Amino acid sequence: MVGLGRLSALLAPPERQAMALQLVGAGFAMLAILVLARGLGATMAGHYAAVSQTVLFAGIAAIFGYDQALTRAVSGELAQQRIGQARAALRHYGGRVALGVIIAGVIAALASPHLEGIAFPPMPGWFLPLAVLAFALLRMTAAALRGAMHMRMAQGVLTLQPAILLALFVLLWGEGWAREFEPLGDAYMASLALAALFGAALLWRVVRQWPASEPEAFQSRAPDAYSMGLAGLIIAFTNWAEIAALGLWTDAASMGVFRVCVQLLLPFQLVYSAFAFSVSPLYAQMLAREEYHAVWERYRADRQFLLLMGGAGTVAMVALGQPILGFLGEEFRAGLVPLAIMASSLLLNLYTATSGIMLTMAHREDIFRQLTIASLLSSVLCILLLVPQYGMLGTAISVALGVVIREGGAYIAARRIIPGHK
Repeated sequence: MVGLGRLSALLAPPERQAMALQLVGAGFAMLAILVLARGLGATMAGHYAAVSQTVLFAGIAAIFGYDQALTRAVSGELAQQRIGQARAALRHYGGRVALGVIIAGVIAALASPHLEGIAFPPMPGWFLPLAVLAFALLRMTAAALRGAMHMRMAQGVLTLQPAILLALFVLLWGEGWAREFEPLGDAYMASLALAALFGAALLWRVVRQWPASEPEAFQSRAPDAYSMGLAGLIIAFTNWAEIAALGLWTDAASMGVFRVCVQLLLPFQLVYSAFAFSVSPLYAQMLAREEYHAVWERYRADRQFLLLMGGAGTVAMVALGQPILGFLGEEFRAGLVPLAIMASSLLLNLYTATSGIMLTMAHREDIFRQLTIASLLSSVLCILLLVPQYGMLGTAISVALGVVIREGGAYIAARRIIPGHK
């Protein structure tokens, strides 16, 4: 009972309940890739990795940081009862992302025929543009709900997508699995679209409940969005390049094995990322009021929570890695060492906790951008030097080195820049 009481107290804040929902979603995503890997093997899992990572990269390029800017703008305006400005922020950033979706969609459609060299399966020309649109709508509606302090609702929308994907994969498995990728791609597209439409409906209901206000012009926060967007785009490109390098220099099966290893750790990675984004409005408000001691007290409590929720699970996943990978098939056993390397970097990520978010909410995106660029350069160098010769092992080292530079550097910078640290 004491353990349950402590867990209940840890999960009492709404942002931590939101994180728990996202953790459930990561579990759904992990089960979906495991079902795919067990049913169709490493090669088909590699094709899925190529498609999903390409959509993620193109979608983040289309959003370009406007999701974080929208969260910060809406939360700040609502905190000051500036309802007209909150509505204006929705229109402003929504319009910017719509333009980004058009640009990214056109580029993705033109590039699609040339992606077969990285094990991208043949898909209709309309697939990538529509997937990018659905991805962007999903992320922006969740960001707006988060800014309106409906954190559980925002994370619930994001959790819905992998839940739908898992259900569709199980349905396809029950039907005997098509041996071509297109039905799997359609399932991925449907999961994005259905979750995005559901999120848009929820956001519409929330905004309707705001007090009436006169239409207002929103003052652009574009420079801040660019800083946050560049950092996110660099991370997305690095993740895409790691998968693409495996497809270029090895084969689709290696991509599939590596993707499974990433997915096994993803629930614990999302303990960090989902929680950090959920609490970002709280850090923004405390930093705006210059409550620096409260910021660091919050940081220490958040780090303890992240290590408790994510650290033990990460270690357990490495310990259980061999039987899990072996269950999927002999070809997956090659992922054990890369899994251990990436798990070590994840533990560092959990220890540094919300340092990067603190820098961003303190309007020091320039520092996090520089660290992200440095991590990109080091990761690309590792990819070029190690992946052609060592395959998945080189990719795992690239992942770990990027985390050490980006997250470790953010932790050191936050301690030096934000007052009140003991």
